[in-house]
Amino acid sequence: MILAKSVTKTYGDQVAVDELDLDIPKGQFFGLLGPNGSGKTTIARLLSHALMPISGEVKLTISDQNPSVALVDQFPERMLGISSLKTFLDQLIASGKMDAYHVATCINVLQSHHIPWESIQDKLPVELPWNILRLTMIILLANCNYDVLILDEPTFGLGTEQTRKMVDYF
Repeated sequence: MILAKSVTKTYGDQVAVDELDLDIPKGQFFGLLGPNGSGKTTIARLLSHALMPISGEVKLTISDQNPSVALVDQFPERMLGISSLKTFLDQLIASGKMDAYHVATCINVLQSHHIPWESIQDKLPVELPWNILRLTMIILLANCNYDVLILDEPTFGLGTEQTRKMVDYF
């Protein structure tokens, strides 16, 4: 369950989120639509606890437990910094969020999107097209041991066919 009560977040004098209330039941998919600058990214970060509100409360629970949350940033290169995708995958494995079976699954799913893991795994994020990097990060994190996956601008830079395949995948 996702519950937000009277959540407000500001950046200096600018109000990004004002008195947000959400009540999303367990197991639901939901999306936020709005123009640029309307607070969608701030809400995603608040829900993932990457940001804290100045007032109000944000709770994510699954069976009365705090779930583990993964957030795919709208700019996935920020998540990786100067690390390659292989380094990121190795970190997921080392932290127990990914196992060998799911690595194989990811490689197969990437292949179905015409993304050969062997040719991208050692590249830096800035060396990859946005759509390839974004899809790869989404596929990797969707196959990890996280309870909740938050996608910020998941279809940005994707073509119609890639978007359709991603939606079908989920």
